[in-house]
Amino acid sequence: MAGSFPVHLTEEDVRRLCGATNFQWGDIFQREDHVADPTIEAEGLRGNVLGAWRRVDDVTVSATGGQVRSNCTCNQGELCRHAAALLLQWLRRPQSFEYALPDRPTSEAYLDGLDDLDYVDDLDDEEPSGPKVQTLTQEFARLLGSDTMPHLREMARKRGVRVTARNKVELLEQLVAILEEPESVDAALGGLQDDERLTIEVIALVRVGAAAATQSIETAYQALGGQGQLQAGVPVAVNTLVDLGLVFPADGSATPSHSYSIPQVVVVRLAADSSTSGPIGRMMRGRDARQVLKEMNRCTIDNRVQAQPGAGLGMVELFQVIVHELQQGRIGGDMPHLSAEQTMGAPPGWRRDLTQGGDGHGKRRQAYGQQYVRLLPLPPVLSNQDQNHLSKIAGQPVRMIRFALVLMGALGIIELQFGQDRYTFLIFEDRLWELLGLSAANVSRALVNTWLAMGDHLDLSMVANAEDPILLNYVYNTSYYAGWSCPQPMGEAVRRVSARVVGRLGASAETREAWYDFGHLLDLLWNVSPALLSPPRSERPPWWFSTRSQPETRLKLERREDWQQVWSPTVEAIVAGPMTWLGLVDVAMGKDEALAFRPCPRAAILAAQQVEEEASWASGAAFEVDLRRGTPIVFVPSARSETVIYSLLSSFAEMVDASPRGLSFQLSPERLRTVFDIGLTGPKLIEVLTQYGDERLAGTLGPTIEEWWTRYGTVRLYDDLTLVELGDDLLLREILASSSLQDMLVYTFSPRLVAVRPVNVDELVAELTRLGYTPRVAEEA
Repeated sequence: MAGSFPVHLTEEDVRRLCGATNFQWGDIFQREDHVADPTIEAEGLRGNVLGAWRRVDDVTVSATGGQVRSNCTCNQGELCRHAAALLLQWLRRPQSFEYALPDRPTSEAYLDGLDDLDYVDDLDDEEPSGPKVQTLTQEFARLLGSDTMPHLREMARKRGVRVTARNKVELLEQLVAILEEPESVDAALGGLQDDERLTIEVIALVRVGAAAATQSIETAYQALGGQGQLQAGVPVAVNTLVDLGLVFPADGSATPSHSYSIPQVVVVRLAADSSTSGPIGRMMRGRDARQVLKEMNRCTIDNRVQAQPGAGLGMVELFQVIVHELQQGRIGGDMPHLSAEQTMGAPPGWRRDLTQGGDGHGKRRQAYGQQYVRLLPLPPVLSNQDQNHLSKIAGQPVRMIRFALVLMGALGIIELQFGQDRYTFLIFEDRLWELLGLSAANVSRALVNTWLAMGDHLDLSMVANAEDPILLNYVYNTSYYAGWSCPQPMGEAVRRVSARVVGRLGASAETREAWYDFGHLLDLLWNVSPALLSPPRSERPPWWFSTRSQPETRLKLERREDWQQVWSPTVEAIVAGPMTWLGLVDVAMGKDEALAFRPCPRAAILAAQQVEEEASWASGAAFEVDLRRGTPIVFVPSARSETVIYSLLSSFAEMVDASPRGLSFQLSPERLRTVFDIGLTGPKLIEVLTQYGDERLAGTLGPTIEEWWTRYGTVRLYDDLTLVELGDDLLLREILASSSLQDMLVYTFSPRLVAVRPVNVDELVAELTRLGYTPRVAEEA
């Protein structure tokens, strides 16, 4: 199959053709299994790529006359990041490509190798734009399609399904429609014996991507108390699960297999089927609040990391603040600069450490008979001064600011562009408002999905500023492009297995009521998945960890003490960081360490469960409206869960202020006129405000909106009028805040042109001169 693409390419060629930035993104997408349905068609290679914001783009790469071209629904130009991902998939996994059938639906988009959270609601009005993501049914159909007809018929018999099919296509159509139904999955799970239930729980817990390796299954099964017989390293019970269609051999062959996949239709019901968290809950040993509070009283609690309403801006409010401050030019002017030597050839998210030793060529060192390069996570995209500025506005730690920036980049809201020897930000504000237009539960699901899909460098970067940070040492192999020949440590796998544990605890009200020790969480992870961050066992491993205090000493992660040095700060950073900031857990922090965590209702998202808009977290404080400045200013307090109000306000108001208490928006005549231009009437806008805001907000803003609606389209003729022309878009807001111009206004045409009463001209000129603006007066007949 490798000869089916007419041009021979290497990864170096892909980097050169697509550019370094697109190559790095494409590398992340390909390694994260975001390339779905790769096919070989008459025009070239084709696939669907899950990009940065739950959006699937359809990309085709062709070669004519030796020139590689691409066409992608992202409309970001030739050989975009999605094209890079497809080409890397072709180079690294050519066997995953299939020849397209003539009747292949061109709009089909499904995701084969993603995690539990690749779940999209059926609410059409709450879907983001872009191709429909049909993960559950399509993935299940693919897994069933890899099986044989005799085994499929046996599967149907054991699941109590009567089928009448003349061929495999008809058989699959009937089986998929019936076996994916929640009632059918629940019945199959309910009939499992204890050992079978434990086995499927283990596979769901320790899988990496779509599959769980045999060795990982064996380790976790025994750690969680499994006593059954083993066959080729896995419990014999796995045969029953395969026969029932609950688990599938990952390579499509008969059991035993080197790894096993579990369909998302089963994962979703597995958590919903259990009123408790089973073996996970037993190992975690939840405690009631009184026990935790007793320990907390002996410590100084760090309130900065507690997810409490009113403690500061939430994640979606922080997104808006960052966009606003970038647009106003208050941040982003002094961005960190990395030299070519630091970034050349480094894996995505990493840079070379040039601070010690080296031979002048990338600071290569010698250890264990190998040349290696020490890597550090890339620095934040904003300077320390800018991060502190945002931290003060939001009332949140700098760590949360850094995470928000990474999350916004992954969502495609902001993007770095290099030009004229410096980086600049591109802002895609429409993507932010599209996100905020979703329901609160769907916003949370989108943020959690994006977080779990990020690269492995994210988690290690969160502990890079620790007192004794973990260092990553990487083998330098000159036989491969830029020296990188080995996979990176699977930091994202640690994130996902931790998320699954918390998700199972959060899926049940019974287990949500307890607090859980961080120590117990680490015990569980050590027992069920000790090797997730370990390099391949070898006298000359391709990479290894060390600490800043002993940089030349390799940490041996098969020893609990060394393992703890890497995992403890990493897991604590995951739970006390993103999980807390995304509203998934409450965390009790001591003076030097996290004591315990408690899953919040939203943690059920981590178990792929629906989350109801519960009053305990869906309601927020009341709006405040300031009418003293003529044009109303709406204050939206922080920790409001229903984020659609921000999307609504942005259509007719502009953000004018932000603080840890919340965000302030001032009604904008220009934006409101645009709303009226597209056909939304004043009364209809008030009705929408009542529906998505509250009656008090609509009642307070109603008179102003009605007045502007009445004036909309009205023609007024003035015999004598004075126009004030301003030099930039920001000056009007500044003058309105510092002078009496607001009282003199007749009409605002745009941010640069307003009309005032002629009788006020002398007074206005004198006032502006006193304020230092030195206006120029021109009289025209």
